[in-house]
Amino acid sequence: KMILWGPILLSIAASRASPSSSQYIGDSCEINKAARYVTSDTQSDAKMLLKYPWHVGLHHKEKGDARWKQKCTGSLIRPNLVLTAAHCLHEYESLRRMRLKDILITAGKNKKNLYDKEAHQQSSKIEKSFVHPLYTAELEDMKDIAIVQLKKRFVVSDYVRPVCIKRLSNYKLEAMRARTVVWHMMRDRHRYDDNNTGLIEVKLSIEDCHKTFSKVHNDVTAVPSFYTHDRFCAYHPNGVLPGRGDSGAAVAVPDGNSWYIIGITSLGGDIYTIFTDINHHLNFIVAALKGIDEERIQITHRRNATSCELPSQHIDCQYVVTNDTCQRKCALKGGEKVEDGDKVKMRCKRGFTPSDYRAQYACLRGEWFHDNPRCIKLCEPLKKKNMEVKCGYDYHKVNCDGYVRPGTLAYYSCDKFYTVTDPYPYVGVAECLENGTWNHSLPDCVPDGCGFLNKAASKATPTISFGVEAKSVLEYPWHVGLHSKEVLTDNLKNVTNFKWVQTCAGSLIRPNMVVTAAHCLHHPNTGVRANPEDVLVTAGKYKRDFYDLEEFQQSSTVNEIKVPKRYNGFITNYHEDIAIIVLNKSFVINDYVRHVCINFTQTFELPRTAGSFVGWGYTEHNLFAMGIIGTHSNVLLKTELPLMDLIACRKLIERSKDGDKFFPYLTADKICGRYVKGSGPQKGDSGGGLVAREGFRWFLEGVMSVKNGASTVGAFTKVHAHLDFIKDAMRTTHIAGPDVDELPYHEGWEYEYN
Repeated sequence: KMILWGPILLSIAASRASPSSSQYIGDSCEINKAARYVTSDTQSDAKMLLKYPWHVGLHHKEKGDARWKQKCTGSLIRPNLVLTAAHCLHEYESLRRMRLKDILITAGKNKKNLYDKEAHQQSSKIEKSFVHPLYTAELEDMKDIAIVQLKKRFVVSDYVRPVCIKRLSNYKLEAMRARTVVWHMMRDRHRYDDNNTGLIEVKLSIEDCHKTFSKVHNDVTAVPSFYTHDRFCAYHPNGVLPGRGDSGAAVAVPDGNSWYIIGITSLGGDIYTIFTDINHHLNFIVAALKGIDEERIQITHRRNATSCELPSQHIDCQYVVTNDTCQRKCALKGGEKVEDGDKVKMRCKRGFTPSDYRAQYACLRGEWFHDNPRCIKLCEPLKKKNMEVKCGYDYHKVNCDGYVRPGTLAYYSCDKFYTVTDPYPYVGVAECLENGTWNHSLPDCVPDGCGFLNKAASKATPTISFGVEAKSVLEYPWHVGLHSKEVLTDNLKNVTNFKWVQTCAGSLIRPNMVVTAAHCLHHPNTGVRANPEDVLVTAGKYKRDFYDLEEFQQSSTVNEIKVPKRYNGFITNYHEDIAIIVLNKSFVINDYVRHVCINFTQTFELPRTAGSFVGWGYTEHNLFAMGIIGTHSNVLLKTELPLMDLIACRKLIERSKDGDKFFPYLTADKICGRYVKGSGPQKGDSGGGLVAREGFRWFLEGVMSVKNGASTVGAFTKVHAHLDFIKDAMRTTHIAGPDVDELPYHEGWEYEYN
């Protein structure tokens, strides 16, 4: 029995303790003194090796070709370990994982050609490779990182030396003096300098990728699909950047006498490069290094020990023992002993698991192999609505829907058309800790990025008189129509049927919630509130007519109407002219139906100088009687309005002809938009949203309420004067997110609705 077990067990790694990450990411890696005097002026001189001695080449042997060709690069992090990009270990066209024997690693080389022999050149084949378990080659996905273990350790010298790795905190990318060294520098767009054979230093201006792509495309929303949270970018307007064949190269920053790697070259374009951020993958690196080290550790035995004691557990646990005495499996309890050579399987209660996932142990000369068997707490399954979660443990994918072991990493992201409620603390990865808890909870995912314009929108058509036609695929996807019932009668005036007619508009602020004007939901003469069943809300429409069906059109009846208690129409000069409509059916969020943002933390100060407005209201055609009579637009029109605060607006109205009549309607909760060349909201546009852009999102600033007869000024109910009313409505309909629940009320405001 011992003859069989001995060689097998002793050939397997066993670790007596779990080393801390500092043992792996704080190795001594100080560069030699000569390198401190090397500057970029040396360019491709061989002295570059003194400054970047960790730079190695990955040479591939392609099918049908016996020669080695340099295809990628990497960084030496130990004498026998190289950090590189995961895609460097995959074939370029088929994307299949390459055979390790077809990859050769070289160090100490200034020239990329393997066959240009140099004094300090060393080379080694690969023993093992460790690719991030969640890397997907087909998708050019995140986690583009891998570690390769060499068959032969490189001899450390001034020209071959590991780079440092350390954990960074509170760091700013823009402040880092980042460098990389390349063989394939790109000098001009679409042209790589393949004539270069020596190493060249490239200074990098690194930054968040959103900033880079806003420069490249002049549009901060134009971020490629392969940009993920674990990457940063560099912008190279002069065309001097890493080229094809430099993938895997380190982005390093100096710190005293050492250089630290902060990124790995992953992808590139004409004037930008995308790098994998090392700081996001330290857990992967540490786990790989631990696994490699454990293979070199052998079990130490206690002399003259022949038995092992089953440990007592703090939770219910059963030991199943197999030995010569017990021909069948026998159950024992903690505190009892098993003899040398006995095999033990442990079964823990639900939510716990044996400390070694193989769940089988052996008593070997008085020592447990592997480790002292104990039950450890598992982390709860990770599930979240509108979110995708992928888990990885020990270089393998695991199911996040079940309990997972400590050390498991969960990578999460919101589903398409959804985003986190608060992007600033967003991490994207959670870790199962030793105590069986996640290091942080998953964020909430809400319908995707409020306030984004429709990505499918084409260019605007030419001006249509006073207004510009909105883009035909609904450029402003939060705009909705409010339709009322119009009774149909026969010749004898008997009611025969009804049809839906657009009378007002609104703005979608949640999939089942619309902000509009209160007067849109009350009879203009009697002031009686409309019944919910007499109102229909449509979204995804470019055309006004409800019956002119469109591809992305959605509609819902109304469940509830919420209006501030103090609203009393024209009697109180349309003060608090705002309302919330709760729909019976949530709209499906897509490019054509999406909610607008509301900044719940903003003050009451006027934040912007101009706003945008769209609607189906009266046009300038046949418009008379101060806008009471006119012709509706069949399609959405849009206009830009300069904004004024209440004081400036009142001063302007005082000087106008109808100032005395309109002045009373400029109540304390209004802001104004000034019509330019007569272009502005008219009858039929009431309830529509006045929106303004902040960054790459659009925020709801006002709700169309009233205008003056001369069509020079429109008064909008100020959204930020009614934040608590909106938050109360959200709370009572159980759709509020953290952006609402955690905010205090504004002092001096008390809201009730009926």
